[in-house]
Amino acid sequence: MSHNAHESFRTHLVKHLPAMIGLMLVMFALEYFGLLHGYETRALDVLFGLQGSRESQQVMIVSVGDDEYHDPELFDGTSPLRPDGLKKILDAVAAGGPSVIAVDFDSSSEAFRNHQWPPAVWACDAEPVADDEHGGHGSVTIHPFPALGGELIAQPASAGVRPPRAAVVLFPRDHDGIVRRYRRVFDVVESEGDADGAHPAQVQIDSLPWAAFKAFEATNNDRHGNNSSVAPTASSAAKPLRSEDLLMNFAGDRYSFARVPARVALIGAKQSWWSERSPLKDKIVLVGGFYREARDEYITPVGPMQGVELLAQAIETELLGGGIRPLNTALAMAIEFIASVLLVYVNWRYPSPRAITLSLICMCAAAVAGSFLAFRTLAFFFNIGAYLFGVWTHLQYDNARDRRQLRKEVEEYRRRFGPLGAKA
Repeated sequence: MSHNAHESFRTHLVKHLPAMIGLMLVMFALEYFGLLHGYETRALDVLFGLQGSRESQQVMIVSVGDDEYHDPELFDGTSPLRPDGLKKILDAVAAGGPSVIAVDFDSSSEAFRNHQWPPAVWACDAEPVADDEHGGHGSVTIHPFPALGGELIAQPASAGVRPPRAAVVLFPRDHDGIVRRYRRVFDVVESEGDADGAHPAQVQIDSLPWAAFKAFEATNNDRHGNNSSVAPTASSAAKPLRSEDLLMNFAGDRYSFARVPARVALIGAKQSWWSERSPLKDKIVLVGGFYREARDEYITPVGPMQGVELLAQAIETELLGGGIRPLNTALAMAIEFIASVLLVYVNWRYPSPRAITLSLICMCAAAVAGSFLAFRTLAFFFNIGAYLFGVWTHLQYDNARDRRQLRKEVEEYRRRFGPLGAKA
């Protein structure tokens, strides 16, 4: 017999509402105190590992390997790199016609001053000086260091996006030491500002992936007008951004990046076809180190990566529409409530024990769909699924209790009046 015969859906929902709200508050507390963080990251890592790999169409890497690093005509094994050797490589890259050049090398030495560098986004190091109480997933305040021997200072996020400019390279690490996240902007430590007021207190500065992406977007807009192939994002410099961690879109697609050795770029730049048919043409080109002495390796969910590869992953994430934001508790609770109402309806409409399978299917589908639609990842299905499982368990317990009560009433009737249907 259906619940429709003796109880409206509204009455049925109101009866289970206290349990739904109570379970929701428990999940909120678990999330707030970080007790679900480990499950979220494990789910992310599994998704990262399951994805296949394909080559990026818009990001390339020009690599400085051991051969180039020890070449007497380039760097002769010196660190930081010799500016004249790096300039040869960047000139060769620039001759290939890339849209944007981003340089992932330490250029703080005075020796980098007074060179005619091609337009590029230069990496500058930064020192974290403050963090929030949640351990690195909220606002992080930094002190940035200059690039090109002090000629370039990391510019405010609202400044123009055209190279040459400096931008911060700093990847937050999770509690297990693995890098899964990046930032678009960083809050700058409170200071008195430069002599010319160019770097005042309480400003935001761009990360290198964000600065390179904005420069690429601006170049595309100039070249193609509004018909740019770049995915739409919140990328306009006019809009202020929150300094928050974004999950790299490893889960959307794992990308590999074509690598052109710096030596090949130097040879190619001497050819007549290089400026028109270079593999770097109209690409975002990252120039970074793969030599052992660089010691620029990070651990990621898909294995170790050099710093320049991690930058490429962050830029590719922006090209795909931006990183995955951390779990929004309010949005998650709204999704959970809507999904639980659906689950309560299925339980009310099909109360038979045989409908348990249908309830389980609805629960799993709602958890996966809610995670993907709200956060563009399946990784948060655990948070939603755990809540729905609690609601489902409560509903099954309530159904079993109703059935026990019904059997007890039937047995009492039989004891007092005889078998059901018997004549008096």
